[in-house]
Amino acid sequence: MLIAPPKPNPVTGESDFSADLTLRAGADGTARVEVWDALGRLVSRDELALQRGTNEYQLKLGNAPSGRYAYVVRFFSTSGEGQAMGSVMLMR
Repeated sequence: MLIAPPKPNPVTGESDFSADLTLRAGADGTARVEVWDALGRLVSRDELALQRGTNEYQLKLGNAPSGRYAYVVRFFSTSGEGQAMGSVMLMR
């Protein structure tokens, strides 16, 4: 699985405090998306079904305070598992 950098980054009110992630899966499967704050607290967790090819996901940070957030995407399919990480900055 490949993940394109989040757009936009930094996240502001102009994007309704959300960023788009493009996920490219080599096989059908599921993904778990977790967002963590700088203190290591879980901010959100979401599970979604992915189809082989390009999938779009909206990372929503609407209620979170300004700061840097880490995201982790874990992919599960019959052909294997994978993980990708990155970060996004939220500016209010």
